[in-house]
Amino acid sequence: MKYYFAPLEGITGYTYRNVHHALFGGPDAYYAPFIQPKQTHELETREKKDIDPQNNQGISLIPQIMANKVDLFLWACEELRQRNYSVVNLNLGCPRQTIVSRHKGSGMLDNLENLKVFLDGIFEGSAKTGMRISIKTRLGTDNFDDALRMIEIFNQYPLDELIIHPRTRRDMYQGRPNHDVFQACAEKTRHRICYNGNLFSKADYESWKERFARYPQIHAVMPARGLIANPALIREMKGGKAITKQELRLYHDELYRAYDALQYGTSTLLHRMNELWFYLGCNFAGAEKLVHKIRKARNCVDYLAAVDRIFDTCDIGGHFEGR
Repeated sequence: MKYYFAPLEGITGYTYRNVHHALFGGPDAYYAPFIQPKQTHELETREKKDIDPQNNQGISLIPQIMANKVDLFLWACEELRQRNYSVVNLNLGCPRQTIVSRHKGSGMLDNLENLKVFLDGIFEGSAKTGMRISIKTRLGTDNFDDALRMIEIFNQYPLDELIIHPRTRRDMYQGRPNHDVFQACAEKTRHRICYNGNLFSKADYESWKERFARYPQIHAVMPARGLIANPALIREMKGGKAITKQELRLYHDELYRAYDALQYGTSTLLHRMNELWFYLGCNFAGAEKLVHKIRKARNCVDYLAAVDRIFDTCDIGGHFEGR
């Protein structure tokens, strides 16, 4: 089994990846938050930094592209090829309304005929450059009626890999992924499959594996939110030791120092750390009020004092459960 670190916009950029990799390692690949190529054929400064090989040394990184026009997708592929990337991932999963309204991400699943025309174009173009393409997708918009039809379409292309998040766009991140539909798709696909969705703990993974171990085409899993909350989750999935409070403290402190070194200012620093605490706080049983104080801090002195208090007074043992 391979283990991938899912992308999460605003959190899992190169600064985060370097800290996580140095302290825990684990993933066979990190997936970068998506690039959105523009008609101007210019990457944003943030995007350039995130995929710069110099900022990802020693890390196996797979960039992700969100586009609905063949020429823009292929332009982005060429930018990545020039940076020595050989695999890119097409995002057909993002359910955010601002993305869907522009017919990107899971918005491309509204019209499967249009999606097929797009796929025809990008695979024809990529064949000339040798760039390999994987797809990360949901399995429908409002329901799963077209899930198997989607698999039939994907089967027509030489995907490097198919990453399936068995929710619909309407589901967003609520409820449970539909394992019955995922199984039906796994039985129909001709591609290697990676599973993504609600792997928040070792127990979640063991339960999932018990059901799907007999499918050799399912060769990878991609934890996301659970791995941000517990950066040692992949280690635990592989049978290693559970994370300790000392490791969590070091994880926090190294991220704090790394973000602070970017010199973006107190507001940005605390915003980034507060995003982390949405997930990290789930490790501490009965610590909701203390986590609230952390996230309400408006200066670094108050923030660090609140962090000290939660690590000094609370035991760990919980995990992210989805919300």
